[in-house]
Amino acid sequence: MALRDVGCEDCGALLPMEISSIKFEKPNVWYPGKHCPMCGSEKFYPVVAITETDKRREQPKSLKRRLLLNPWTGIVALVVTVAVVLGIIFLPKRRGDAGEKVLFFCEANGEVFLDSKGSTPPLKCPECGERAGYRAAVCTRCSLVYSYNQKECPYCKSPSRRPLKTMQEVAELKKAHDEYRKQELEDNEFEE
Repeated sequence: MALRDVGCEDCGALLPMEISSIKFEKPNVWYPGKHCPMCGSEKFYPVVAITETDKRREQPKSLKRRLLLNPWTGIVALVVTVAVVLGIIFLPKRRGDAGEKVLFFCEANGEVFLDSKGSTPPLKCPECGERAGYRAAVCTRCSLVYSYNQKECPYCKSPSRRPLKTMQEVAELKKAHDEYRKQELEDNEFEE
């Protein structure tokens, strides 16, 4: 009889033995139910060689499993993540409204001037040079032009306001505010 490898699943011993289907109490003969001579385990079986036919029958590993087992997958994922984060941080952000001009109100001298939308207030006033320029607003009640930085109209204390759009509107609103003040003075004189 030819010798074949017999292995133990518990201790990993691999011994050459003859295979028999009946019980022989010889040290170099394996039979069903024989215990491992090294550790006494019952998990002592002949080793079955894998043939080329067996290898072809094996199911191929899925792409996901192959990627998870590949050590380069983690390195590539790390490099891609770092590249994306750096791209987000350092690529210039293009604003769609970068060329658009809006009106700003100088709190120092009360002048209204144009500057680029998206500028961070307070802006430097071209008239007085102070950093006191905020978006220009108009009171919907008395037509006073003032800064959006203030929560209510400094004249009538109304919280209702809207942003200004054009310089032409500023001139019209100044006239409207003067008329409002004039009417208010007349109303006060009438009441006395």
